[in-house]
Amino acid sequence: MPTPYDVSTVVSRSYIPEQMQDSMQKGQEQKNAAFLAEFQKEYEKKQKEVGGKIKTESAGVADKSVKMEEERKKREKRRKQKQQEDKKEKHGGIDIQA
Repeated sequence: MPTPYDVSTVVSRSYIPEQMQDSMQKGQEQKNAAFLAEFQKEYEKKQKEVGGKIKTESAGVADKSVKMEEERKKREKRRKQKQQEDKKEKHGGIDIQA
């Protein structure tokens, strides 16, 4: 039957005096804090390096989407003009607004 606790941890902690457990925990917390501080520095450094690239890439994507939107509007306009020309031809050259 599996236990929710690691047996070796439970046994080893029972033999370690409480004062030593506290100092071990504080040492681990200090290691964690040092690691987090180092990680934060590295993260900010990478973010600065990559930040310029991301901005230029997103600007490029925005430019591309604007161009695509303009092309779509041009196609739509040409399609409407063609439909109007087809209507004129069907009605003997008379321009009928729908």
